[in-house]
Amino acid sequence: MNSFDGLEVFIESSFGTFLGINDLEACNGTVIITHNPRQADESKIKWRIIPANGGYHVCSAINAHLVLHQSGNEEDKSGSVILLEIKTNILQGKNVVNFEPDGKGWFRIIFKDSGNLLSARENTSASGSAPVQWDSLEEPTSQWRFIIVQFPAGSLQLEQINVAIPSEVFLSPQLVRQIASFSDIYSAERMRNVARTWRDTIPGSIVLSVRSWHERGKYADVDEPFFQNPSQEVSTGGNHLKAVHAKCCWKDQGWGNIKGKLFLSVIRGISNCCVFSQDLFGDAGHSWREENLYLTKTNFPMLFQVIQEGDRIQIWRHVGGGGGHELFVEQLFFLFGFY
Repeated sequence: MNSFDGLEVFIESSFGTFLGINDLEACNGTVIITHNPRQADESKIKWRIIPANGGYHVCSAINAHLVLHQSGNEEDKSGSVILLEIKTNILQGKNVVNFEPDGKGWFRIIFKDSGNLLSARENTSASGSAPVQWDSLEEPTSQWRFIIVQFPAGSLQLEQINVAIPSEVFLSPQLVRQIASFSDIYSAERMRNVARTWRDTIPGSIVLSVRSWHERGKYADVDEPFFQNPSQEVSTGGNHLKAVHAKCCWKDQGWGNIKGKLFLSVIRGISNCCVFSQDLFGDAGHSWREENLYLTKTNFPMLFQVIQEGDRIQIWRHVGGGGGHELFVEQLFFLFGFY
C-alpha cells in the first residue's frame, strides 16, 4: 500500500483550522474554506486520499467523485480552490496534488499542473477563510498536516502502522482509541511513551504489585481483599478495561487439603457489593509454582462483560479455613490496561 492510499483524514492548517467545504452538500463548484474543528460538521471537514496519475486526488468524504480542484489559470497564484467532479474535468492535472513533507511534521500540498501550493491565505484561526493556490514555499499559510480518521478497511495491522504511513502523519483521538482497543497493553503503553496523541487519549496502565506476602487462614476463612488499603484497587472511571496481565509465584502450606486461591473481583457502588469474581490460577499447590496469565475479553469474556463504568477491581484471596492453612505469594504483579 502506498503511504496515503485510501486514508480518511482531517487536513489541519498551521493556524489550527481544518480544510472543509462551504455548503451543506458537496457539489460541483462548492467553495473550499477553513473551519474551526470544534464547531464544524465532521462530514464537511473529512477527506479521503486516493491515488491518481502522478499524485493523489483529495476527495470529499461526502462524495468521493468530488475532488480538490485548482480553479483558474495556472499562473494565477491567488486562484481559488473548489470541489469538482473528476469526470467533468478535462485537465486532470488541476485536481491532482502531491504532498511534500517539510521534516517538521507538516506538509505542503502542491497542485500538479501549476506547481503552486494550497495556502490558507489568511493568518487566522477563524472559520471562513477561503484557501487559494500560492507560490511561496516558506509561508506558514502553506503548511498542513494530516490527522488520520480511518485506515482503509482491513489494510493495516498494529505493527505495520509506523511503516505503512509517513511518520509526520497524525492520528485522530478516535482512531487512537480504535487502535488501542485491539493492541496489547504493552504496545499501547509504548505508544503513550512516544506519541502525545496517545498520552492525551489513552489512560495510563495501572500496576499493583507486592514483593512478598504470607498469611495464615482463619478457622472460618472467607474470601477477602488481598490488599487492605483502599488505594490498592483499580477504578475504571469512564474507561474501558482492555486487558489484565497477572503473574506471581505462590504455594500453600505444603501439606493437607488444597484451598488457596486468588481472584479478580468487581466491586460496585457505595455498598461495595462484589458483583463478580474471576478465579485466576486455580488452586495453590504444595510446591512453588509460577503463574503468568493475560486476560482479555476473548479468553475471559464474562469478566469484561460484567464491568460497568465506575466499577472498581480488587485482587482477592482465599487462604482456607479449618486450621493449618497458609498462603505464600512472591513477586505478585498485575498490570491493568484501558482504552
